[in-house]
Amino acid sequence: MIKSFTYFLRKSSPIFWVFLILFLGFLFFFYQLMVDGAFNSDISYHLRFWSEFSKKGKIPFPPLYYYSFVGISLLLPGSKSLGLGMVILMVIFWVIKYFQTSIFLSPEISKKIIFQLIPIGFMFLFPIYLFGFEKDYLYLGKMVPNLWHNGSTVFVFPFCIFLFQSTIQWIKSKEYQMPYNLLIWSILILLSKLNYLLCFIPAFILMLLFQKTSKKKIIVGFIFSGLLFFFIYLSKVIIFDYQDADSLFFYFKEKGKINFDPFSVWEFFSESPFLEFLSSFLFIIFSLILFGKKLIDEIEFRFSSLVTIFGIIIYLLFAEEGERFTHANFYWQIPIALFILHLVIVKFLLNLFLNRKCHNRIQMHKFYFLGLLFGLHVISGFIYIIHYLVTGQYF
Repeated sequence: MIKSFTYFLRKSSPIFWVFLILFLGFLFFFYQLMVDGAFNSDISYHLRFWSEFSKKGKIPFPPLYYYSFVGISLLLPGSKSLGLGMVILMVIFWVIKYFQTSIFLSPEISKKIIFQLIPIGFMFLFPIYLFGFEKDYLYLGKMVPNLWHNGSTVFVFPFCIFLFQSTIQWIKSKEYQMPYNLLIWSILILLSKLNYLLCFIPAFILMLLFQKTSKKKIIVGFIFSGLLFFFIYLSKVIIFDYQDADSLFFYFKEKGKINFDPFSVWEFFSESPFLEFLSSFLFIIFSLILFGKKLIDEIEFRFSSLVTIFGIIIYLLFAEEGERFTHANFYWQIPIALFILHLVIVKFLLNLFLNRKCHNRIQMHKFYFLGLLFGLHVISGFIYIIHYLVTGQYF
């Protein structure tokens, strides 16, 4: 990981650094407005939650996200240091995500200048804007590969990407020892926002069962998965069951409950389910139609697809009871899983193009068509950001 980072720094083009500087400026501007309350976001609520936690001597759970922006704020002077700490944290983790995307695609995008625009495009990837068919909500009801308004999701994103990459390396390797690096990334996710683990674990188990690998590796994988299930159960107890006034932890004022309530949350937020589904998955759908047989041969695609499918299933089938129903807390794994799936598909397509396996006329038309769809997803992301800035509403 460190070697790939240092190699990328040596080989990175001026285009990468130009867009990094522009992106940094935008991020500071955007999140400072958000922290100042210029428009609606979960981040402003998180800052208020922290004030309530600290007054009551409680530990927020999951704690890593909260203690990270508070820790940064302690290094800063002034009465607004807490908000500035949040801004800096958001900027840092978006930049990490930008670096991860660039490094993941670096062997391919370095070959052509136009490809070097792809990483910054990924930062704005969004469901395709429906123009005349678009109703009141640009975000709600859709399944997005990027989130701007939820600080804990922005924070956990890089950990999940690292976990995905490390898992692929471990599955491909001949090692069968306990994957401690996977365990470390999983614990960081657990302490930040655990949603991704809910879809990661069943996908990981299926990959082990259907991948040609040793029995020892399968056993180790099951032990690792069991540990994660145990940690998730402890988190469930703290978040949903352990709400006593004398508890060291604090989440909300009421005990939570999870219900099996198929499609209820999606139906609540969705304005046009079929169109919103198409808008969210158009690039993925046509990638499968045009290159499905070759994509399925790729282990990265199989794993990221499984994670995405389980993530969507969890969101569609389960809901929280009471006031938390509208929080849609079983949604947050979807943006992470979708982002990684898009990343895997784009890397595959670039490889196909650069290895001259896509250079007959029909194949080139397929490639350009998918490039157009990807561009529409990126342009739609800019439309969403403008909508957010103008209306002050993320939904």
